[in-house]
Amino acid sequence: MAALLQNVCQMGTLPKPSPGILSFGCACCAPFDGCRPSDAPLVVDQEVYFPSQAVSGAFTSAGADQRALPMAGCEPHSENYGGMVLLERGPNGFLFHRYVSGLSADHCWPVRRDDGRDLLVCTRGDVHQGMADQQLFVWDFADSDAQLLGRDALLYVSDDEMSGCWSDLGTAVASTEMRTPSLGKRAGHVEISVELDVREGRVNAAYLARCKERQQTPDDAPVNAKRRPRILLRGHTERVTFRFDGAKFVRR
Repeated sequence: MAALLQNVCQMGTLPKPSPGILSFGCACCAPFDGCRPSDAPLVVDQEVYFPSQAVSGAFTSAGADQRALPMAGCEPHSENYGGMVLLERGPNGFLFHRYVSGLSADHCWPVRRDDGRDLLVCTRGDVHQGMADQQLFVWDFADSDAQLLGRDALLYVSDDEMSGCWSDLGTAVASTEMRTPSLGKRAGHVEISVELDVREGRVNAAYLARCKERQQTPDDAPVNAKRRPRILLRGHTERVTFRFDGAKFVRR
């Protein structure tokens, strides 16, 4: 992955990184105005920035050799903590092509249009004031930054599990979680299939006890899914499918 960035930013290294913290990456956040490419890595004392994924595709024109890189950055929570870097292959490696601040993602897949360009299908999750949400987006780099950032999610689900912890006995609570989408072909068409774990019920004493147990767990401890309050709610599975018609996805 570091080879993708050699013509994009000056690389930085953390001399004493904490456990689980990246020790090598761009010395500044995108669009890398403060760390132009250099042969010598820079020792930094705070943090480095590295893409979570490199997605290959032709996002701006048919035949282009490009990479879409979701990256954490210097953006605040209100701007999704990062954005999307787009690189394009040049004669001596990949070059910086575009940065869309706020267009952050957890995981992405390319989908080829009939005209030879690729769309970017991405998932993203967030937590705000006790409400967690997950979203599935389809982004087209022919759009402007404003159009990309303003595009509605193809699928949006919300998880009210933790706000139920602050509610009175008998309060209705709902929790829906999106499993990892799967992409495949059916009858010659690309399809996205998403399984949803849907749970509904009311807050009771056992639910609040699970909430207290979770609140007493250290923040850096792994979450035991079997001990989450939502497991006590009535649950069922739903499946949502979107079919690609060569230009856009349509819910089936």
